Amino acid sequence: MALEHTTEPVVGWRVWNFWDAADGPVLLPAGSGSDAWPRRRPLEARCSVPRVLTGSRARHEAPGVDCRCGVYASASLDVVTREWPAWPSPPVVGRVSLWGRTIAHERGWRARFAYPVRLRLVCIVCAWIEPGPGEPAAVHTFADRLYTLCDEHAGGIEVPGGRRTRPTGIEPGVLQARLLEAYAVDLLPAEPLEPVFRRPAAAEMPGYFPSVRLVRPDGGGRRP
Repeated sequence: MALEHTTEPVVGWRVWNFWDAADGPVLLPAGSGSDAWPRRRPLEARCSVPRVLTGSRARHEAPGVDCRCGVYASASLDVVTREWPAWPSPPVVGRVSLWGRTIAHERGWRARFAYPVRLRLVCIVCAWIEPGPGEPAAVHTFADRLYTLCDEHAGGIEVPGGRRTRPTGIEPGVLQARLLEAYAVDLLPAEPLEPVFRRPAAAEMPGYFPSVRLVRPDGGGRRP
């Protein structure tokens, strides 16, 4: 682990959830972080880790060397493994710039400031669960968030408890254009994501393990 302070950005990979506010799409953290990503200005990290877990009584500038705080980005998408999650997976993949106080780790970085460089909507099944074309053909909603699915997986996802994602009728291309406009960034090319979409399917989880299942066009559900 190495700490440095730089004005030259480090560019890594990041995934997001998002929802569509009245004034445009808003990126939400997937995994680390708790704050929505502001549009057209940097996200500044703040430490939200309970002090009892840091062993410190004083607040500190994020990212802290002896803490988990900071804005994270990965050096490669290979660090994200295929798995059957208990919740719909994030639909936005992108490149993100990190700068300011930055800590380098074995598989990526965490920093004080960050902003997206390029973004792309992906099929949440092709990217994180099983192979497929990856290109969104439908937009679904669940718990006030939006999720994109390709033609092969457009039936949607059912989460434990029987609730399902529902189609919105929104065109994925229109939604993607609005997301890029909201953050004033370019579209991430599809080519870097093709190896992700071709990875082998996630291993089947035990029946007692709570995980999503894919909904067939006839309304049924399946797992591999």
